[in-house]
Amino acid sequence: MSADTVVGRLFVEALNAGLARARAASRVPVGTAGPTAAARLPADPFATAVLVSFDAALPSALAPRDRRDAALQAAMRRRGRQIVTGALAAARQPARRPPLPEEPSELASAHESLVRTLLLECAALTVCDKKRFPAGTVPPADLVRELGRSTRTARHAPRAA
Repeated sequence: MSADTVVGRLFVEALNAGLARARAASRVPVGTAGPTAAARLPADPFATAVLVSFDAALPSALAPRDRRDAALQAAMRRRGRQIVTGALAAARQPARRPPLPEEPSELASAHESLVRTLLLECAALTVCDKKRFPAGTVPPADLVRELGRSTRTARHAPRAA
C-alpha cells in the first residue's frame, strides 16, 4: 500500500470524524418536507465518503473534451449531491412515504447516466474499502440500495433550455 493511499484514507477518516463531531455539536433541527429539506439533512459519514470518492473519480470518468469543461464538472458534482441527498432521505424513511420527487437534471442524458452509475460504483467501492462508518444516519447498504433503485428508475427527460 502506498503512502498516498494511506494518506487518502486517513484524510477521509478524519473528515468523517470531524463531520460527525460538528453534527453532534450543532444538533440543528432537520426539516422533513419541502424543497429545502434535502439541503438541510445532517451529514452522513458514508455518504460523505461516497461523494469524496465521486469527486476524485469524476475527471477520469469523463471524455477528454469534457475534462476541460469546468462548468460541466460543477454541474455533475451538484447533481451527484442531489442524488445522494435524495437517496439518504428515501433510505431514512422507506415505509413512511414515497420517495421525494426528484429535482430535474440540468445535464444531458449521457452525463446524467454517468453521474448515476459513477455514484453507484463509488458507493460499492467505498463499502468494500471500509466496512464501518461512525454515527451514520443510515446503514451503508441502505444508501447503496437507494442509489441503485434511483438509477434503475431514473427517467432522463431532456434538459431545460
